[in-house]
Amino acid sequence: MHILICGYGFVGQAHAFALEQTHEVTVYDPAKGHKGWKIKPDGVVICVSTPAHKNGACNINNVYDVLEHTDHRVPVLIKSTISLEGWLYLVKTFPKHKLTFSPEYLRADHAFEDFAKQNTVWLGGGDVEFWQKVLSVLDVDFKTAQPEELILTKYFRNSFLAAKVAFFNQIHDLC
Repeated sequence: MHILICGYGFVGQAHAFALEQTHEVTVYDPAKGHKGWKIKPDGVVICVSTPAHKNGACNINNVYDVLEHTDHRVPVLIKSTISLEGWLYLVKTFPKHKLTFSPEYLRADHAFEDFAKQNTVWLGGGDVEFWQKVLSVLDVDFKTAQPEELILTKYFRNSFLAAKVAFFNQIHDLC
């Protein structure tokens, strides 16, 4: 299968490295010199940045831009962190697209190792079976849930980790 990976940060690189073992992979990230959008992929993995707006809300413009250029018949796997409101907006704006969400829990400094050692991949919405086939190169269990649950779980986990860091920073300062 031909898989297009949009975004070549640490998440996109980890996916490209794993998937190119069994699939033809093209990367699209113009900022990093990858302009491979000219191909017609069998699937698109979105790993683009979703920076926060000044008010803290998740900016999904990069995800939107990819979807705007993606044929609605091609399954899409969103690995980028998006808000619940962002997901609902994308589903409403692109009703014919097969959007699947899968939260990613990679650390930037250990992305390849984290990706290789993961035990479970969660998928929700869209074409879950297609993505299970694509990701079968990984030795993982696949679990499914509603995309909204997966998005909130990602936010809860990130919030908990941030709270732990803040707590231990306070302990450090106190000591």
